[in-house]
Amino acid sequence: MSIKTTKRLALGVIASLVFAPLVAIAPASALTASATATVGAVRVSTTAGVQDAVPAAAFSFTMPDALAGDDMIDAGTSAVLTVTTAPSATADVTIVVNGGTLTDDVAAAPTAGVSAGGFNGDFTENVAVTGTIKVTGTATGTYAGTLVISDATNSETDAITVNWSFTTTGAPASISLSSATVDLPAVDDNGGNFVVSKSVTVSVLDAAGNVTQVGSGDSIAATIADNTNINFTNASGTSPLTISDSDLSDGTHAVVIGSESATPDSETVTFTPAGVLPSLGVAAKTLAAKTVGYGVETSVATTLTTPSATNLVKAGTAAVDESAYTVDTSVKTLVFKVAGYVPGAAYKITVDQVTDNNFTVKDDTSNTTANAADNANVTLYGVVGATGAVNVTVVMAAVTAGDTIGIGGNNADSDITDASDSKVTYTAATYSVTVATPSVSPYLLANSTPVAMAGKVADTYGNPVSGAVVTVTGTVTPAGTALTATATTAADGAWSLTMPASAATTTSVSYVAAAVKTGLSVSAASAIVVNFNASGSPDTLTYTMIGDSDSAAGTALDPITTYPASLVPYTGVTGAISDELYTVSTGAFDSDGFNAQETCVLLTATSSPVAQLVFTGSAGVKFSTTCAGTETVATLKDTITIAASGSNAAYAIATKVGANTVTMKSGTTTKTATFYAYNYKTAGSAGDAVRNFTVSPTSLSLKPGQFGVLTITATDAFGNVVKSVTAGNGGTITATAAGQVLVEGPTLSKAVSAAWDANGQIMIGVIGSQTSGTGTITLKGTGVQLAAAAGAATSSTAGTNGLTAATGTSTVNVTVPAAEIVYDKPTLQVTKVDGKILLSGTAVEGEGDIIVYLKKVGTTKWVEQAATIEVAAPGDFNGLRKAPKFNVLVRVKQEGTGLFSNQVVIRK
Repeated sequence: MSIKTTKRLALGVIASLVFAPLVAIAPASALTASATATVGAVRVSTTAGVQDAVPAAAFSFTMPDALAGDDMIDAGTSAVLTVTTAPSATADVTIVVNGGTLTDDVAAAPTAGVSAGGFNGDFTENVAVTGTIKVTGTATGTYAGTLVISDATNSETDAITVNWSFTTTGAPASISLSSATVDLPAVDDNGGNFVVSKSVTVSVLDAAGNVTQVGSGDSIAATIADNTNINFTNASGTSPLTISDSDLSDGTHAVVIGSESATPDSETVTFTPAGVLPSLGVAAKTLAAKTVGYGVETSVATTLTTPSATNLVKAGTAAVDESAYTVDTSVKTLVFKVAGYVPGAAYKITVDQVTDNNFTVKDDTSNTTANAADNANVTLYGVVGATGAVNVTVVMAAVTAGDTIGIGGNNADSDITDASDSKVTYTAATYSVTVATPSVSPYLLANSTPVAMAGKVADTYGNPVSGAVVTVTGTVTPAGTALTATATTAADGAWSLTMPASAATTTSVSYVAAAVKTGLSVSAASAIVVNFNASGSPDTLTYTMIGDSDSAAGTALDPITTYPASLVPYTGVTGAISDELYTVSTGAFDSDGFNAQETCVLLTATSSPVAQLVFTGSAGVKFSTTCAGTETVATLKDTITIAASGSNAAYAIATKVGANTVTMKSGTTTKTATFYAYNYKTAGSAGDAVRNFTVSPTSLSLKPGQFGVLTITATDAFGNVVKSVTAGNGGTITATAAGQVLVEGPTLSKAVSAAWDANGQIMIGVIGSQTSGTGTITLKGTGVQLAAAAGAATSSTAGTNGLTAATGTSTVNVTVPAAEIVYDKPTLQVTKVDGKILLSGTAVEGEGDIIVYLKKVGTTKWVEQAATIEVAAPGDFNGLRKAPKFNVLVRVKQEGTGLFSNQVVIRK
């Protein structure tokens, strides 16, 4: 083997020379290919005119995959290194690959390189080749060239041209870190290996900001003052960590910082240069490393956010409390949002592979690179951001129906059955045709009436199927010619048609809807039966309930003696079917305590022919076709339609205490039933039904010191008054006064037992202050019934069981106006001006005019004056009199009071 170099220098740029022998002698079957090398930082710098010694830089390339599996065998391989571009003729470039050293002396003829067999390894197809490159000489700038590797094994000459280039870098000037902070969960290591860690890249930069090499013998010491809880991964596993010149041959080195214990900690990591680096002005660099513990998680919940469309996702079956989804097998990417974490705290999320399946997973907070998993679970650790949420992306491999994947987000166990967790089950979509009209089966119409039918064709997830041909076939009774009609589904999958009228002798028709579309298998709908008679109304209709029922062949029972009795569903959810009775004559019910929470009254209707029956009720009556004890207020209906077959059932549920009525109608036939509803009482005293209280009045105006009364009324979740009960679990109502009002006592706060009288009321007194102003009385309930369980029905899906949480407080505003000035007698003032006297003063407001009396000094007789003085609002008076020529006393009296004022002397 021989090593050759060729070159030609012209104006500082060396032109590329053709390695003619390698190409000219290559047979037709030889391979000629090229590759591009990656070159690390190549530092060229001088100190006192002498070039700085630096490690050789990294040099690597990947052999082309066009060798068809052959190797370029080291024993028969030769190479030529050619420098085509250089800033000066004073530099030499040396490349070492596979143990062979190749040098191109730019200024002189090349010397012999490695002899045959001088390479330590073969050049293998599609395999990375690593080596080093360095420059000898002080010329800085851009270098480029080729490394041509040839092999003449088996009489074939393969030639690979490796193109390379680099621009030299200068002496180190600073240290750079890829991150100024490292935040990690505080997690114990596992057998000395980090469970959580982050990699920080240390880079050495020249004055221009380029990554450069350290000199031979230079190093960087990485230290952590206290490495008990936070440490480096290295050979010794302890701080300090020495980053050597060989580590920094490419100017960078990755340092792994991790948590060693579950104890939260904060440490400063310092990177201190050594060798000649400090003399070059390279300063130490620091970063802040912190580990944090898990937060107190009370409201973590996981939801599937991608895919979000309802035509790809359906609610699945939860194992316990998890959120569960069913997803189509076409969906491979799932994004879960785990929300409710404490910002700044640690999190631990487990991706639980219930069904083995290859997948990758990453989160958007701490794991930027996907963690691959093969038939195993994955745990993600990190620190929660400011939003308190972590988004986890799971990319599944090929999935089949029945495969499952889940997220455990509660920082603890790895199952996915907690309220904070989520589970996805894959299901392949199926297609079916459904019938919406008629809505029940059997249905009843008049003879020879055309039947309008409508429905939809869709897949499992509600995706509509357009262009499907729907055919409805009707089988008639008594036997006759089948009825048919067709329709084509619209863009939304909907179809509608009208079946031909049946013969007048037909008593029933069974209609079956089937759909066809190329490439799809569509399941037919269940049969819909329509009965026919002359009127379109049942010939007979009866119903049964608990107690007296209208079941005697359509004859109403008269008089009715008992009605069913049930409970109001005060928790917002149904209980059991009632077997209690209300006796009309006594107004009492034969309750066994309603221990089973009997909220449903069962009504079973029978008609001939079997017909549809519409149930409606008086205000507060709701309906359901089931009573499993799980129906919430939000799911109950104001009206329902069933077939009056005697087997289908309707359940009436009252949200209003007292008498309730149900109306059953089919065609023109109507039946009405009555039942009574009560609120639940444990042992006749504890007010289990109490959920709220109201206060009346909500505002008061009290005179100073005046006593007022507030009436507190107990109500259930539906506003019904709850009478003669005590709130369960020792409930109280505390009245707290603020401002110019007091609670009876008098005191600022008073607690009363939540025990209501026969009218469902509690009275509490309040007292106006002696000082005018405003105040408030705040009433707050405690105990389960008036606090934690307090709620009001919304008849919507909001809140628990359709009940929204109540505050358990009420506020009464109180106004105390300024006290009226009440005089016990008139007052008098006298002013003498120019022979006249001015009489003025204040009378008792609202009384008669002022009468003036005079008495000569030294006498005993008062003389009433004829003229009176009118009292002006708000009780003041003024009047003029001629001044006497002797000393007199004057006083006044108010008509209708007998009250005299003070006496005033008028001197002559």
